[in-house]
Amino acid sequence: MPGKRKRQAGNPSDFVSSKRPISAIAAAKLRAQQVTHVDGNLEASPGPLSVVPESDAEEIPFGDHVQEAQRNPQLCNWRNEQKNVISESEDQLTIALSKNSTVSFIGCYRLTVLKGAVNVNGANLASSSKTGQTATSYLVYAASPCPIPSIRGLDHENQIQVSTCREPTQLADICPLFADIWSGATTATESTSFKLVRQSSSDLLGRPLYPLLAPEDWLHQIEECATHALKTIIIGPPSTGKSTFARRLLNRYLTGFGRHAKARSLVYYLDLDNGSQEYGPNGIIALYRIRQLNLGPSFTHSSTLSTLSGPYEIVRSHPLPIRGLRDHKDHFEACVEDLMQTFKASQHRVEAAPLIINTPGKTFASDIANITRLLSLTRPQRCIHVADLEATQESGADTLVALTSATAASRVSYHQVSAQKPLNNPSHSESELQSMKLQSYFHCIGQEKIKSHQLVYDAKPLSHKMPWDLHYEDTEVAYQSFIGFMLLSEWSSPNQLQRMLNGAIVQVVSTTDVEVQNLLDTIPRTNKYRIPYFEKSLDGNVKPLDPKLSNVVCTAMIRGFDPERRVIQLLVPETYEDLLYGLEPKSTVLVGGCCETPEWAFTEGAYSELSRQKHNTGDAISSPWVATSEAIEEMGYLNTARRVRKYHQ
Repeated sequence: MPGKRKRQAGNPSDFVSSKRPISAIAAAKLRAQQVTHVDGNLEASPGPLSVVPESDAEEIPFGDHVQEAQRNPQLCNWRNEQKNVISESEDQLTIALSKNSTVSFIGCYRLTVLKGAVNVNGANLASSSKTGQTATSYLVYAASPCPIPSIRGLDHENQIQVSTCREPTQLADICPLFADIWSGATTATESTSFKLVRQSSSDLLGRPLYPLLAPEDWLHQIEECATHALKTIIIGPPSTGKSTFARRLLNRYLTGFGRHAKARSLVYYLDLDNGSQEYGPNGIIALYRIRQLNLGPSFTHSSTLSTLSGPYEIVRSHPLPIRGLRDHKDHFEACVEDLMQTFKASQHRVEAAPLIINTPGKTFASDIANITRLLSLTRPQRCIHVADLEATQESGADTLVALTSATAASRVSYHQVSAQKPLNNPSHSESELQSMKLQSYFHCIGQEKIKSHQLVYDAKPLSHKMPWDLHYEDTEVAYQSFIGFMLLSEWSSPNQLQRMLNGAIVQVVSTTDVEVQNLLDTIPRTNKYRIPYFEKSLDGNVKPLDPKLSNVVCTAMIRGFDPERRVIQLLVPETYEDLLYGLEPKSTVLVGGCCETPEWAFTEGAYSELSRQKHNTGDAISSPWVATSEAIEEMGYLNTARRVRKYHQ
């Protein structure tokens, strides 16, 4: 790419019969209550089992124990007794787990099934049936801000080995959100990366832990989807557990269905939630190809690898503004249509693979017509509606009726399951978890090449990373590197463009649209710094790129501008740098307005310096820019009205 270099250094009709008409709310409740018994093959192991569990549903407290369970939820029922511990060392633990017994660990660990079979978040993991074959191990990441998964025994006799592994996302020195989220070693010499936790109060750091629950209606629908459906769409209001349901279904696909079907080698995941992507940075909607179990929070796998044989990869993606469903509804639908066409084309090259479609909660909350249109574009076989039945009022009857009618018209099997909410107040908010995911995306530098194949992260602040130099105008020494900036946010004066883009997240997009490519020499520019930008259309918004003719290459961050050299400094994750060399200036557009400002990027250096001082002195250090009480006293009285001179321009 000329002018660019890197600096060296059940069906809706299945209602309960009744002579009297019932409301849509009552009908929905009846449908949910029909699942009183789960098929004996639910959550069955792909390997030979002596006895298959009747149910993997977690016990949910009722009655007088509700408040106590909410304050101190139980995480597992395994007892640390001598008969249950087979061997124990500094870096591993081998235990016996009986049928339906559960054990939970906080931290990160490598799980190996030595005998029998177990289930972890929908994944059925069995011991090797061949003599001499090396047992497969699986990485599990149980972080304190997220629900803690349990390991449930499926056979009468099960043996598992839990081994220490390297902690992922070791970014606590530059961001306090990553501090004390894993095992929480209490001594400097402690090497174990995991700890047994039976209930929230058993955590030595006093963190509000809560279990990863699986209601019985979830298990029933996951079994039905995994056995009878190749395309499943998951809808529902925000914060009801749609992503959790999708993860469990994906793990079910990848590990098999017991006697019903073999394990799938890959699963396609269409993530339409641009504000909370599971396998990539926010600001896009994407089609992913998944080959590895999902046994950790999204910030442990937020960077896909540019390889066709990787554990997860982005097949195709498109940028979507923060308010994409409000101001760019037609563009959103065009992107969905293109991603579905990509999925259909991939089905001709490989064995038919299942597709899981995750939708944003705001889609459901804004207008039922959005869901109807999505059903028409994606044509799933099964629609799972995750909703809180108890909290549903009669005012929501129209929505349920509309959903039932829409799915029936599209010949989609409609099913409703209960919503999932944590029993305890989590230590991190949803916005903080999203920040952690984006930060881990930018700090990921690749994958270990031996044994674990864990992702590796660079804990130095991004200000220490060498940026890419992209010329935004021809100079005597270099050609222009890209067409221009396309801002999909609210329109602002072009004179503010540099200030708006400085430190912003942008999507590097490649386009084959000839009309757009012809703008390379004629695109408008700002008066002072000659920054190229796409002009707004008659409706006041910038027209997005045609999704049929464009694709996101990667997500990047603008470190700064060098107006004298007509250069922008672009920070790109190391895992994506190879993709930049193949870009052509006439085909490259930088799209902004799809992500929030990365506030964490501006504090990394300060936190890094504080961490260095703490390591050197051993003393606790206050947060950056927090003044001491002595400094506050020198400033004079606080909370006092002051007369301030105003300057008019």
